Amino acid sequence: MSKASDLVVVVGGSAGATALGDLEYEVRRTKAALLYADSVEILSPKAINLEARMLYKMRRIPEMLRQSGAGPEVADLIPAEVRRQLGAGLSDEVIAGILLHGPELLSEHMRDKPIPAEAEGQGAFARIEVALNNYFRSEDQEGSPRETAALRDLLRLGRTGFVKLDLADASEVLASDLDSLDEAFDHVVGSLAALLEQPSGHVHPLVAADATGALGNLVGENESRFTLTYANRAEIAARLIAAVPGFPDASVDELVDLRERVSPSLVRFRAAVADLEEEAGASVLDDDFDRSFLDLRLRVVDPALEELRESFEDEGAIGALTRAVPKVSTSLIGFAAALAVHAPDLAGAAALGAGVLAAGADEIRHQRQTQRDRRSNRFFLLTDLEQGLNEW
Repeated sequence: MSKASDLVVVVGGSAGATALGDLEYEVRRTKAALLYADSVEILSPKAINLEARMLYKMRRIPEMLRQSGAGPEVADLIPAEVRRQLGAGLSDEVIAGILLHGPELLSEHMRDKPIPAEAEGQGAFARIEVALNNYFRSEDQEGSPRETAALRDLLRLGRTGFVKLDLADASEVLASDLDSLDEAFDHVVGSLAALLEQPSGHVHPLVAADATGALGNLVGENESRFTLTYANRAEIAARLIAAVPGFPDASVDELVDLRERVSPSLVRFRAAVADLEEEAGASVLDDDFDRSFLDLRLRVVDPALEELRESFEDEGAIGALTRAVPKVSTSLIGFAAALAVHAPDLAGAAALGAGVLAAGADEIRHQRQTQRDRRSNRFFLLTDLEQGLNEW
């Protein structure tokens, strides 16, 4: 269960130029946010529209049946699988009644008792899978490999417990007529604007590229009402993580596993992102944000990462030291290494007792200090993530 102090990233999905059934953008951004936030919420105009589209069609079923003049014989039009799910023991008259009156009865119930946010849970992910299949079927097509992979990753993200899919507003179509991507997109932009207008410090909006223009217009009307700090931080963090070699091809399982590995460095990484946000001099809604981010990488991030990578290249010293004394138990070398941190003189004595030169003891001590310094680096999370992806 999440705590009030947890950092939540709200991923604003894209309306984009891609097909309505393509949620790859949302998945890609969520994966990056997964390694920065304690939990992630996806607010996607495509997902909202997909479910709204499905529910809107369901609401129109009674009208279409009445216009066709069909009565109890409408049951003959229902596929066998649907009939089985409705109930094999139901008469044709009952099935017809469900089709003719069920959607409006459900609509009335939803108006009186909407689904509470805490009850959404896995239901949202199950519904988006049904909505996508409904979309592909109505378009007489199958999902592309990329679209299918994105859906599979989205469902897997939902099962991790770290990710929530916000479809609550789509369910309002049972009491309204929302059936437009433009309306869904406007809703997402409005929701993100509300987060900017009332920032909590614990919710960081990750704004979609095609929403920056609309948000920029809203912010431009009364800039003093909005705080862009946390949106800037979410964008900087997502871009840094997405640039890690191997990250674009990493599976959900890999990333969930790596969350535990990198978590000790997360506090320092968030602090580094906050410092970068102050240095950026531009907001995510500005045209020159890309230039500012690239400048930060060249001046601050890349040199720190290069220093960390160089420290990894020197790690062969202890292995070479151990191989130099094959007749002595390596556990004694390990004992010397453990002493080196707080008792360098004893470490030197232990190493000499194992037949190792004093310089070797100094090297052990140096390596241990290097590891400590490396882990205290603000960007160690990025190198640890890179190492983890290479070892997976």
